[in-house]
Amino acid sequence: MPESRKSKIAKEWEHRALRQHAESLGESYINTPDTGGNYRARAVFDAIFVRGSEMASIWECKARWLSEKAIEQYGGEILISKKKIDNCCTISGLAQAPFNLMFISIPLKCYWTFLVSKAGGEIILPITYEERETQYSTEGGTKTETVALIDLKHGNKEDIQCIN
Repeated sequence: MPESRKSKIAKEWEHRALRQHAESLGESYINTPDTGGNYRARAVFDAIFVRGSEMASIWECKARWLSEKAIEQYGGEILISKKKIDNCCTISGLAQAPFNLMFISIPLKCYWTFLVSKAGGEIILPITYEERETQYSTEGGTKTETVALIDLKHGNKEDIQCIN
């Protein structure tokens, strides 16, 4: 499957899981999409949850094509860039809104949620950091960076309700 098609499907699963989770909390969500074209800017996080007219929390989502067996091979841990964690915690502190992470397994049709920081931006989730070689972009290549390893056992797992 071409990478762009994978990315489009992953985004659809992210929206499905975000909508379901926001509704379960009695909240709504707003996407923070990247801007395209020559002036490409990347959003720091993926979504804002809103309760009434107030910001309730910020969210980063990672949708992956990981089966149960693949998750076991990775020791039940997910990987996210330390820079992403740090940037989201900074915004959490500035906005005085909790920072949450959502990990979505597309093959398993489920997601895990993690409270990474409370409103002040201080990390409360147990995280291990390591230097790793990672994929540079969806187009390929590699880079060495510090990554955060987060154990799925620290998250809350929910099945995604499929609407077809």
